[in-house]
Amino acid sequence: MESIVQLPPAELARFLSLLSEKRPTLKPRLERGGDKLGNWWVDFSGRRELTVEWRPTFGFGLSYGRQTSFGEGPEEIFRTPERAADRVLQFLIATHEHAAGGLRCIRELYGVSQDQIAKRLKIKQAAISRLEGRTDPKIETVANFVRALGGQVEFRVVFPDGQMPIHFSKSSNLKFRSDESRSYHAKVKPARLARA
Repeated sequence: MESIVQLPPAELARFLSLLSEKRPTLKPRLERGGDKLGNWWVDFSGRRELTVEWRPTFGFGLSYGRQTSFGEGPEEIFRTPERAADRVLQFLIATHEHAAGGLRCIRELYGVSQDQIAKRLKIKQAAISRLEGRTDPKIETVANFVRALGGQVEFRVVFPDGQMPIHFSKSSNLKFRSDESRSYHAKVKPARLARA
């Protein structure tokens, strides 16, 4: 009896094709999950270890840099093959650990220049450059930056035996805005970013 070779689903095939186009020397290892859920894993080895898990209804989950235990889940999640491929390449070619996940990295992943962010926040480009180089920016400054990219900031605490989101009370300096996915956002003037 011949063994049947199962081809990856279209989204995963697109992801692998994009990686091959942009970095032909990259040799990912593809593995089909043993369950009936349709999960696939893509492993990248080299200077940085990275595993991508693709799930049909979930998208692409990236796990790296730590020993994972059952149920922890990925560090990053992307819904489209294009964004996932760009992030994988960005992570694998970063020159140091912090470059793989800082504000600059996020801005570049979404194809936005420092000038564009500065215009959206009505501040100078130099303030954005300083912010991206900081190791201790203020939470509300980061929230403003991410909102200018079209995202939102969520906070989580992680312990050895669990993790959970942090919610701020309405009386704190963070303002609850029900029109933005029922999450808490900092109430800060855009000019504050310049003092980051």
